[in-house]
Amino acid sequence: MNIQTEKLSLIEWISRLNDTSIIERLREIKDDYSKSKDWWDTLKKEEMESINRGIKDFEEGRIHSHITARQFNVCNIFFIMKLNVLNIYYQFTYSLQLSGFARNFMNNVR
Repeated sequence: MNIQTEKLSLIEWISRLNDTSIIERLREIKDDYSKSKDWWDTLKKEEMESINRGIKDFEEGRIHSHITARQFNVCNIFFIMKLNVLNIYYQFTYSLQLSGFARNFMNNVR
């Protein structure tokens, strides 16, 4: 059944209605619907600009495939993990140097 046929069916049904509570409920639905805003109208200016930049990038061919994006993320994860390992190594090495310094200092103070 297409939308036009469905609308005509509803109009016919409403025209035969005598129950005021149903008519009132339909009026509430209509009023709520006419008050509702399109989601685009509820966006902040920055959000609209960001979406428009994305559309422009797409139109100008500045896009990446899902696979490329995933590969980029995996590389970033490995890079961050490598940085964390190096950071732990340097902290450990530094603490060993400090403990050696403290040991030498304490031996010289006595």
